[in-house]
Amino acid sequence: MMFSDFARAHGLIIRDLHPVHRIQRCPTENKPNGKNGAWWWDGERGWVFAWDGDAQVIWYETESRPWTPEEKRQWAKQRDDERQRSAARQLMAIGKASQMLSSAKAEEHGYLQLKGFEKEKGMVLDGELLIPMRNVITNELQGLQRIFWTEADRRWEKKMLTGMKAKNAVFRIGSKAPSETFL
Repeated sequence: MMFSDFARAHGLIIRDLHPVHRIQRCPTENKPNGKNGAWWWDGERGWVFAWDGDAQVIWYETESRPWTPEEKRQWAKQRDDERQRSAARQLMAIGKASQMLSSAKAEEHGYLQLKGFEKEKGMVLDGELLIPMRNVITNELQGLQRIFWTEADRRWEKKMLTGMKAKNAVFRIGSKAPSETFL
């Protein structure tokens, strides 16, 4: 079985298959517009992983070059190390978001006016509208989204704070436990 067939059989959609040196993210059949899949392939051996599937590394190997238990342990260690680096980036993003929000002022903003909220105020810092992103369950700050005008492109641009954890992050308007919810 070819690696592309192996990946597809495990729910991954790899649009540009080529040997790689770093873990690649990709869509899955369950989330074709997301990046819920991950893969690595050196041209002979590789593995796939789908967060919306079994959420386990599934090893692909050929008879000419099977994975050794030590190589699998090394990959597991690399994956754990990356998770730790990601957690550190997320903590840094929380700190930066907190600092930015504490420096921001409640002001009217062009983006809010464009959306029909002429008199409403948002948290604005250096001309950017800051949208706090909080955990949907705990309400803890996870980061923020920045909305700003780019003169060169003549459009509003939206950027999530680099390093923040977007999973389960929402901007809630109103009560934490409302009688009705609109998405």
